[in-house]
Amino acid sequence: MYGLDGPAFVLLSLAYGIRDRVSAALGRSNLNDEVELSTAVVVAREGRDFSLPFSAALRVGVALTTTRPEERDLFDADNLHLVAQLALSRRVANRVSFLVVPSFAGNTGASPPGSNRENTVALGLGARAVVFEEVALVGEWIPVLSGFETNAEAWGLGVEARKGGHVFHVFLNNAYGLTPNRYLPGGDLPDGGDARLGFNIYRTF
Repeated sequence: MYGLDGPAFVLLSLAYGIRDRVSAALGRSNLNDEVELSTAVVVAREGRDFSLPFSAALRVGVALTTTRPEERDLFDADNLHLVAQLALSRRVANRVSFLVVPSFAGNTGASPPGSNRENTVALGLGARAVVFEEVALVGEWIPVLSGFETNAEAWGLGVEARKGGHVFHVFLNNAYGLTPNRYLPGGDLPDGGDARLGFNIYRTF
Protein backbone atom coordinates (compact mmCIF):
# COMPACT_ATOMS: atom_id res chain seq x y z
CA MET A 1 0.00 0.00 0.00
CA TYR A 2 2.55 2.57 -1.25
CA GLY A 3 4.78 2.11 1.79
CA LEU A 4 2.03 2.94 4.32
CA ASP A 5 1.82 -0.65 5.57
CA GLY A 6 4.21 -1.50 8.36
CA PRO A 7 4.79 -3.94 11.20
CA ALA A 8 1.66 -2.67 13.00
CA PHE A 9 -1.96 -3.25 11.99
CA VAL A 10 -3.16 -0.09 10.25
CA LEU A 11 -6.57 1.11 9.03
CA LEU A 12 -6.79 4.11 6.70
CA SER A 13 -10.27 5.45 6.01
CA LEU A 14 -11.92 8.39 4.27
CA ALA A 15 -15.53 9.38 4.98
CA TYR A 16 -17.66 11.90 3.10
CA GLY A 17 -20.83 13.61 4.34
CA ILE A 18 -23.42 13.14 1.61
CA ARG A 19 -26.13 14.90 3.60
CA ASP A 20 -26.29 16.40 7.07
CA ARG A 21 -27.12 12.97 8.53
CA VAL A 22 -25.77 10.58 5.89
CA SER A 23 -22.15 9.66 5.25
CA ALA A 24 -20.22 7.06 3.27
CA ALA A 25 -16.77 5.71 4.06
CA LEU A 26 -14.10 3.65 2.33
CA GLY A 27 -11.34 2.07 4.40
CA ARG A 28 -8.48 -0.39 4.03
CA SER A 29 -6.73 -2.45 6.69
CA ASN A 30 -3.43 -4.23 6.13
CA LEU A 31 -4.79 -7.11 8.24
CA ASN A 32 -5.57 -9.64 5.49
CA ASP A 33 -5.58 -6.66 3.07
CA GLU A 34 -9.22 -5.96 3.86
CA VAL A 35 -11.28 -3.26 2.13
CA GLU A 36 -14.50 -1.98 3.70
CA LEU A 37 -17.28 0.17 2.19
CA SER A 38 -19.88 1.49 4.63
CA THR A 39 -22.58 4.08 5.12
CA ALA A 40 -23.96 5.65 8.28
CA VAL A 41 -27.29 7.39 8.87
CA VAL A 42 -28.15 9.46 11.95
CA VAL A 43 -31.71 8.36 12.71
CA ALA A 44 -32.35 10.59 15.73
CA ARG A 45 -30.53 13.20 17.78
CA GLU A 46 -30.93 13.30 21.52
CA GLY A 47 -33.57 15.81 22.63
CA ARG A 48 -34.24 17.02 19.07
CA ASP A 49 -36.04 14.25 17.20
CA PHE A 50 -39.20 12.59 18.50
CA SER A 51 -38.29 13.88 22.00
CA LEU A 52 -36.05 10.84 22.44
CA PRO A 53 -33.66 10.80 25.42
CA PHE A 54 -30.89 9.31 23.26
CA SER A 55 -29.29 9.57 19.83
CA ALA A 56 -29.43 6.75 17.30
CA ALA A 57 -27.31 6.03 14.24
CA LEU A 58 -27.39 3.07 11.86
CA ARG A 59 -24.23 1.83 10.15
CA VAL A 60 -24.14 -0.85 7.47
CA GLY A 61 -21.17 -2.03 5.48
CA VAL A 62 -19.48 -4.79 3.56
CA ALA A 63 -15.83 -5.84 3.85
CA LEU A 64 -13.80 -7.78 1.31
CA THR A 65 -10.82 -9.85 2.47
CA THR A 66 -8.35 -9.89 -0.42
CA THR A 67 -5.80 -12.17 1.27
CA ARG A 68 -7.09 -15.69 0.65
CA PRO A 69 -6.06 -19.28 -0.10
CA GLU A 70 -4.99 -19.86 -3.70
CA GLU A 71 -7.99 -22.07 -4.42
CA ARG A 72 -10.46 -19.36 -3.33
CA ASP A 73 -11.74 -16.72 -5.78
CA LEU A 74 -11.48 -13.07 -4.75
CA PHE A 75 -15.24 -12.54 -4.52
CA ASP A 76 -15.95 -15.93 -2.98
CA ALA A 77 -18.61 -15.81 -0.24
CA ASP A 78 -15.93 -16.65 2.36
CA ASN A 79 -14.21 -13.32 1.61
CA LEU A 80 -17.29 -11.10 2.07
CA HIS A 81 -18.44 -9.86 5.46
CA LEU A 82 -21.68 -7.92 5.97
CA VAL A 83 -21.98 -5.70 9.05
CA ALA A 84 -24.93 -3.86 10.62
CA GLN A 85 -24.72 -1.78 13.79
CA LEU A 86 -27.21 0.42 15.64
CA ALA A 87 -25.46 2.94 17.90
CA LEU A 88 -27.56 4.30 20.77
CA SER A 89 -25.91 7.06 22.80
CA ARG A 90 -26.94 9.05 25.86
CA ARG A 91 -25.21 12.08 27.38
CA VAL A 92 -25.39 12.70 31.12
CA ALA A 93 -24.64 16.15 32.59
CA ASN A 94 -22.63 17.12 29.46
CA ARG A 95 -19.54 15.30 30.80
CA VAL A 96 -20.41 11.60 30.68
CA SER A 97 -21.75 9.66 27.69
CA PHE A 98 -22.86 6.05 27.40
CA LEU A 99 -23.07 3.99 24.23
CA VAL A 100 -24.91 0.76 23.44
CA VAL A 101 -24.32 -0.82 20.03
CA PRO A 102 -26.25 -3.96 19.03
CA SER A 103 -24.16 -5.41 16.20
CA PHE A 104 -24.26 -8.15 13.57
CA ALA A 105 -21.27 -9.30 11.54
CA GLY A 106 -21.58 -11.97 8.88
CA ASN A 107 -19.12 -14.67 7.99
CA THR A 108 -16.78 -13.85 10.86
CA GLY A 109 -15.38 -17.36 11.11
CA ALA A 110 -14.19 -17.49 7.51
CA SER A 111 -10.89 -15.64 7.90
CA PRO A 112 -8.00 -17.29 6.05
CA PRO A 113 -7.34 -20.14 6.09
CA GLY A 114 -10.63 -21.20 7.71
CA SER A 115 -13.95 -21.81 6.02
CA ASN A 116 -16.38 -21.33 8.92
CA ARG A 117 -19.25 -19.16 7.69
CA GLU A 118 -20.68 -18.64 11.17
CA ASN A 119 -21.99 -15.15 12.01
CA THR A 120 -21.54 -13.08 15.17
CA VAL A 121 -24.11 -11.12 17.17
CA ALA A 122 -22.54 -8.86 19.80
CA LEU A 123 -23.45 -5.96 22.06
CA GLY A 124 -20.99 -3.12 22.21
CA LEU A 125 -20.95 -1.16 25.49
CA GLY A 126 -18.98 2.06 25.81
CA ALA A 127 -18.51 5.10 28.02
CA ARG A 128 -16.76 8.47 27.76
CA ALA A 129 -16.03 10.83 30.65
CA VAL A 130 -14.64 14.34 30.18
CA VAL A 131 -11.92 15.09 32.74
CA PHE A 132 -10.61 18.35 31.27
CA GLU A 133 -11.99 20.70 28.62
CA GLU A 134 -10.55 18.72 25.69
CA VAL A 135 -9.45 15.49 27.38
CA ALA A 136 -11.65 12.47 28.16
CA LEU A 137 -11.35 8.88 29.31
CA VAL A 138 -12.95 6.25 27.06
CA GLY A 139 -13.69 2.57 27.47
CA GLU A 140 -15.50 -0.25 25.70
CA TRP A 141 -16.51 -3.87 26.25
CA ILE A 142 -18.06 -6.08 23.57
CA PRO A 143 -19.67 -9.31 24.83
CA VAL A 144 -20.64 -11.83 22.14
CA LEU A 145 -24.31 -12.81 22.41
CA SER A 146 -24.33 -15.64 19.86
CA GLY A 147 -22.42 -17.13 16.96
CA PHE A 148 -18.70 -17.24 16.29
CA GLU A 149 -16.41 -15.91 19.03
CA THR A 150 -12.73 -16.00 19.88
CA ASN A 151 -11.16 -16.89 23.21
CA ALA A 152 -11.93 -13.56 24.96
CA GLU A 153 -14.48 -10.75 24.75
CA ALA A 154 -13.06 -7.58 23.23
CA TRP A 155 -12.32 -4.63 25.53
CA GLY A 156 -10.43 -1.37 25.40
CA LEU A 157 -9.43 1.56 27.65
CA GLY A 158 -7.97 4.84 26.50
CA VAL A 159 -7.53 8.61 26.60
CA GLU A 160 -9.08 11.01 24.08
CA ALA A 161 -7.71 14.47 23.26
CA ARG A 162 -9.32 17.02 20.95
CA LYS A 163 -7.39 19.81 19.27
CA GLY A 164 -8.88 21.90 16.48
CA GLY A 165 -10.29 19.53 13.87
CA HIS A 166 -8.33 16.56 15.25
CA VAL A 167 -9.31 13.84 17.70
CA PHE A 168 -6.56 11.63 19.13
CA HIS A 169 -6.97 8.34 21.02
CA VAL A 170 -4.28 6.36 22.81
CA PHE A 171 -5.57 3.07 24.20
CA LEU A 172 -4.94 -0.45 25.45
CA ASN A 173 -7.04 -3.37 24.20
CA ASN A 174 -6.96 -7.12 23.68
CA ALA A 175 -7.95 -7.30 20.01
CA TYR A 176 -6.02 -6.63 16.83
CA GLY A 177 -8.96 -6.35 14.42
CA LEU A 178 -9.74 -2.89 13.06
CA THR A 179 -12.96 -3.52 11.14
CA PRO A 180 -16.19 -4.65 12.89
CA ASN A 181 -16.12 -8.18 11.50
CA ARG A 182 -12.67 -8.58 13.11
CA TYR A 183 -13.19 -7.12 16.57
CA LEU A 184 -16.84 -8.09 17.22
CA PRO A 185 -16.02 -11.82 17.71
CA GLY A 186 -13.55 -10.84 20.45
CA GLY A 187 -9.86 -10.47 21.12
CA ASP A 188 -7.06 -12.94 20.60
CA LEU A 189 -5.45 -12.18 23.97
CA PRO A 190 -7.02 -14.11 26.88
CA ASP A 191 -8.77 -12.41 29.79
CA GLY A 192 -6.19 -11.17 32.27
CA GLY A 193 -3.41 -11.47 29.69
CA ASP A 194 -1.33 -8.90 27.92
CA ALA A 195 -2.79 -5.87 26.14
CA ARG A 196 -1.86 -4.06 22.95
CA LEU A 197 -1.05 -0.36 22.65
CA GLY A 198 -2.73 1.51 19.81
CA PHE A 199 -3.85 4.94 18.68
CA ASN A 200 -6.42 6.63 16.45
CA ILE A 201 -6.21 9.95 14.63
CA TYR A 202 -9.40 11.51 13.23
CA ARG A 203 -9.37 14.67 11.13
CA THR A 204 -12.45 16.69 10.16
CA PHE A 205 -12.23 18.91 7.07
